[in-house]
Amino acid sequence: MTGHVERNTQTGTMSDEWIGLHEEQFWSALATRCAMPISANPLQQIELLKPQTRTLLCATREIYVDVADKQANRYSGTVIYMRDITREQELVRMKSEFLALAAHELRTPLTSILGYSELMIAEKMPAEMRDESLRIIHSQSKWLVKIINDLVDLSRLDAKSGRNFELMEVDCASLAGDTLDLLPIPSGRDPVQLKLKPSVFITVDISKFQQALVNVLDNAFKYSTQGNVVMEMIFSVDERMIGICVTDEGMGMTQAECSHVFERFWRADNSGKMPGTGLGMSITQEIMSFLHGTVEIQSTKGQGTSVTLWLPVSGH
Repeated sequence: MTGHVERNTQTGTMSDEWIGLHEEQFWSALATRCAMPISANPLQQIELLKPQTRTLLCATREIYVDVADKQANRYSGTVIYMRDITREQELVRMKSEFLALAAHELRTPLTSILGYSELMIAEKMPAEMRDESLRIIHSQSKWLVKIINDLVDLSRLDAKSGRNFELMEVDCASLAGDTLDLLPIPSGRDPVQLKLKPSVFITVDISKFQQALVNVLDNAFKYSTQGNVVMEMIFSVDERMIGICVTDEGMGMTQAECSHVFERFWRADNSGKMPGTGLGMSITQEIMSFLHGTVEIQSTKGQGTSVTLWLPVSGH
């Protein structure tokens, strides 16, 4: 049999390698390209090893075909259908991991709230400890509300894919300066040093962009107990992009740690001393993506971190 020869994207092979094979020969050849042995189940999931690429998950289904002729029904053969389900399986894995992490993060403050409240209800707590217990319950309740609010924000961003954004053209310097009013400066810290350039316009959803910038500024203060926090505007080489760069002189991160910054529930400090949900930078990245922007992180362990929110300059 001759004809057009094509490369199969799922197996990484050429079509003429399969044409003309007996059914047993086909399964034998396919088995050599699988990570696991093929079972006899016609409805199965197999893992195909593609040359120089990652493993590909496929769902296979055998469809038996009967072709009628003038004499009687006659079995003609089998149609084998294969569908790439790698993406679906990855989403299932991510969903399971996310739910497990969310449950863990929610359990932590709830355990404190439940424990202290039970002691108070049972009147087994000394009077001198009640004020401190109430303070802990209040603090953990605020943390719980923060986690839930961040989860709701992520859910809305995922579901609406930016369709609810109200875009308008604004002066970048004015917007960045106004955002500082939304962030209470920690006690004993100096105000943010500003290096802004007026009359540069960007097109954004104001409230969503301010949420992203507040997340970055909040991290700058949280992970730098002393030193200055600087916010400046920088341009890309071709001046088509404007960046709002927030730099701190804090604990910094290694390159390996930087690679995890946008993972949900990941925190640079897991000691429990620094409050946070580990969702802020995930939300920031989602918002910037819908605004056709990016987030750039540069950090040195023990020296500090710079986070830049890049956006297209209006008209470019």
